[in-house]
Amino acid sequence: MIISQQQEVVYMRAYRATSIEGFDVTVFAESVDEAAGAFHTHYEAVMGRAPPQFTVGRVRRPKPGMKRRHLAEALARGISGIGYMITGRGWTVIAPDLVVALVPQPA
Repeated sequence: MIISQQQEVVYMRAYRATSIEGFDVTVFAESVDEAAGAFHTHYEAVMGRAPPQFTVGRVRRPKPGMKRRHLAEALARGISGIGYMITGRGWTVIAPDLVVALVPQPA
C-alpha cells in the first residue's frame, strides 16, 4: 500500500498477462484494466502489432524460484509497469512502451 502526497491510498497488485501465442509478462498495476492496457502497449512495442486475444489475472502466489520478499518489495514501490524478474536481485519495473534485452550478469 502506498500513500501519495494527496493522501490517496494506492494498492499496487501484480498481474500475469498472457497472449494466446504464449507472450507472457508480469504487470504491476492498480487494477486489471490498467494491467490489460499496459500489456497491450508492451505487446505492441515488442511485437510491432496489436495483441491477439490475451488473459490477465492476479498473481496470488509467486512462481517457483520467485521470492515473496522480492515481490513484496516491488509492490511496495508503487510503480506501474512491466516487471522483469532478475534472479537473485529482484524485480525491475519498466514503462510498458519500452523494450529491453536482459543480459545475464555475473553474480
